[in-house]
Amino acid sequence: MWSRGAYRSVQWPVVLTGSR
Repeated sequence: MWSRGAYRSVQWPVVLTGSR
């Protein structure tokens, strides 16, 4: 289940850029 790992890894930058 690499999807879960990739999703979390991608959520980090997405949340930082999306939050701002």
